[in-house]
Amino acid sequence: MNWIRCVLAGLVLSCFMVSPLSARHPQAAPGVTSLTNPQVKYRTTNDHAVVLKRGKVTAVIVDNAAVDTELLPGHRAGYNGLASLKYEGQKENLFVPALAGLNFEHIHDGTTRLPEKFEPRKFRMQLRVISEDTVELYQAPTPNWKLESCGRYQILDDGTIEYTFECIPHADVFKNGYIGLFWASYIQAPRIVGSIFTGGGKRERIRANNFYIPAHPHMESRVHIPLQESGSCPALLKIFR
Repeated sequence: MNWIRCVLAGLVLSCFMVSPLSARHPQAAPGVTSLTNPQVKYRTTNDHAVVLKRGKVTAVIVDNAAVDTELLPGHRAGYNGLASLKYEGQKENLFVPALAGLNFEHIHDGTTRLPEKFEPRKFRMQLRVISEDTVELYQAPTPNWKLESCGRYQILDDGTIEYTFECIPHADVFKNGYIGLFWASYIQAPRIVGSIFTGGGKRERIRANNFYIPAHPHMESRVHIPLQESGSCPALLKIFR
């Protein structure tokens, strides 16, 4: 998997992979999390939620167990990651309270072979507290894809949530030679409920090569082919049916 970095609404996402089969993979993880760096010190907790605070920003990170507290009433099992994000004086959670943001949801290889569509949701995760503003979410190798992973959530000085994800594939089961990973962020009452991105097709154009895709019922019209269509895209159309 190539090194990925993206910035979205104040969230910074970095993803890395390290292969246990070679001494140094060209895209090897830099050793940020406790998964790949034994020098990282952490403590575990019996709680299923950890509150992080820095400056005027407060975040609540959860594993994939159900949580029902005053802070997170009725939070559903399976939904992991950033369960709550608030700025000082803000009453409303940025995310749907029962769900989450930066929720690790799917692992795939670009084929229709999905023994469990929501594998990251289904198998136990462990919270690892690093500091008052940093926590990690570790998951042992999953039963189907054999992917071990660790995601780090950290509040930076300016209030940005930086997310670093490192993973180790423990079996050669990815048929196309790459690992597909998917996160979902369930935003509460967004002003624009569709998506804007670069792509092709007969769609509502908002500017050159940019299109607005209205929201559809869940699981409908969920894959859109980019301008430069790759050979593997048609297979992706069938993955989440």
